[in-house]
Amino acid sequence: PLILGIGLSAQPVSGCDIGGFCAAWQGQIVDPEMLARWTIMGAFLPWFRNHYDNYYKPYQEPYMYAEPVPSICRKYIEMRYQLIQYIYDAMYENT
Repeated sequence: PLILGIGLSAQPVSGCDIGGFCAAWQGQIVDPEMLARWTIMGAFLPWFRNHYDNYYKPYQEPYMYAEPVPSICRKYIEMRYQLIQYIYDAMYENT
């Protein structure tokens, strides 16, 4: 809801931190299904980055998870790259 509200407020560069701020040293590792769904949703937002808290990030990247997480994430990241010009043009037009 926050990202949609920001977009409606004419702030074109908005998105979320894929993976959230989960600290592995606290035992907060993102659930594999949640990371996959987060990546699917985030791939269509203007601001897209895989981001974690702290510097100890053993489960930040999708390839650290078992299948099908890496394959799902790869599919939607590739789809994002196919749409990147459209996404950037839409951000530019909104500024």
